[in-house]
Amino acid sequence: MKFRHFVFVAVIGMTLVFGMAVPSSLYAIVPTERIRETTDEIRAIVNSGFEDLMKRLREKGEMK
Repeated sequence: MKFRHFVFVAVIGMTLVFGMAVPSSLYAIVPTERIRETTDEIRAIVNSGFEDLMKRLREKGEMK
């Protein structure tokens, strides 16, 4: 019974350690430059769509 208890505690401890270590190591593996480029591309797409919308509203005369 004591051995099972020890294994159970060890498994939970390892799960906690790896659960905290894996996400941070994933951020280290994936280049932050690529993440930054992707967010910049998304931001550019959203901004261009917003600018097109504002331009259309100005042409219609609804936005001054």
